[in-house]
Amino acid sequence: MKRILATGLATALLVSSGYAIAQDQPQTAQLVEGNAQLDSSLNSKSAKQGDVVTAKLTSTVRTSQGVELPRGTKLLGHIDQVTASDAKSPSKLVLTFDKAQLKNGKELAIKATIAGITPVNGAAEVPQEVSTKASFEEPPGEIAGVSLRSAVEDGNSGTLTGEHRDISLLRGTQLLIVVAPQLSSSTAEGAQ
Repeated sequence: MKRILATGLATALLVSSGYAIAQDQPQTAQLVEGNAQLDSSLNSKSAKQGDVVTAKLTSTVRTSQGVELPRGTKLLGHIDQVTASDAKSPSKLVLTFDKAQLKNGKELAIKATIAGITPVNGAAEVPQEVSTKASFEEPPGEIAGVSLRSAVEDGNSGTLTGEHRDISLLRGTQLLIVVAPQLSSSTAEGAQ
């Protein structure tokens, strides 16, 4: 396993909190991991379907096609679905990150899957190689009352569910992502 952030929680804390990664064999090097942090706060009570969501890479991501998404690259996404808590019912946020905006303004199509979520200054780890059939599940714990479910094969990046309360993610919340490039060969060459 590869350490993604130098600060934060140790792997033992993630394991003891119930963080889980389910993977089918065989593994592939097509998917690469990276870390990002939310550019602004998200709350299931005030969010609306279609709202723009952005995060900034805190580590460089290099795709198997040789495209480099340097630290500071902005991940562009949106809210696919939102359900606020009503009388202590569960809340839900479904997010999709489908573009990367380089520092020069150029946008590239990507498929980002959220593999983990931790509070500001948190840490998370994933295997160096991730299967195209990988799914991720994180029970409530890292962020109070919020669980995560995602799968590389899903059309979205991940579903967050709040137990009996609204989901509230602060600016700077850490997202461990797995990126699958959706680039033609000509686009990949132009991005380098």
